[in-house]
Amino acid sequence: MNTLTTNDDLNLEAMGRMQSWAARNPALLAQEVAEMAAHFPHWQPAVYSKSGLLTCECGSPLTFSGAKAGGPRCVGCGGTRLLESTLKAQLAWVGYLPTLLSARLAHTISARLHPSHELITVSGKQWLLAPVLLRYADDWPDTAPTVQYDCHLLPMLGLRLGADIHTIVDNQLCLYAGNWRAVTARVVIQQRVVNHLAALMRIADGTPSEQAFIGPAHNYNTANDYWDYR
Repeated sequence: MNTLTTNDDLNLEAMGRMQSWAARNPALLAQEVAEMAAHFPHWQPAVYSKSGLLTCECGSPLTFSGAKAGGPRCVGCGGTRLLESTLKAQLAWVGYLPTLLSARLAHTISARLHPSHELITVSGKQWLLAPVLLRYADDWPDTAPTVQYDCHLLPMLGLRLGADIHTIVDNQLCLYAGNWRAVTARVVIQQRVVNHLAALMRIADGTPSEQAFIGPAHNYNTANDYWDYR
């Protein structure tokens, strides 16, 4: 994923053509976009198809910023990408999440850092900017979204996919364990993905996985469910 910039002129009509739930419920699509713009302004909407983000036929990325109603606009040639029904497209969001690193882990990651990720220093503390992709289910919001990390994250942390770190094939995150309730993408990111990423940092830093993942979703009896707003 490349560094993302703020979009102020997203074409919601073009986005609504990408997936059936968005066409059926334009008010929900508008809410999703408004919340992401307010809380994650540098994330961008995208189109996912089959096994990756869809690009223009010329190979350039697509954007809904300044797009026409027919579909996303190519940032290279400027054309509109019309989607065939066989593509089974999903609306998605892509962006970076920052997570705080211990000094020891920052040193380890700096030696393994892949160009898809970034290390930044803020007030003497080091943070990893990890690329994340969230894509909507076809029957959103009745089904949870699919969220996945960039494929280079786990090797950088010295971790492997598995139930112990709540990840499955294609670097997808296990976030709800069958306990999904309808919330917006913004809430999923704030309440679940941020905590999942922080847990991975704790594991990479030596904390056992059963201690790194905390909260009711992981069978811990805590009085305050910090994943759910009250």
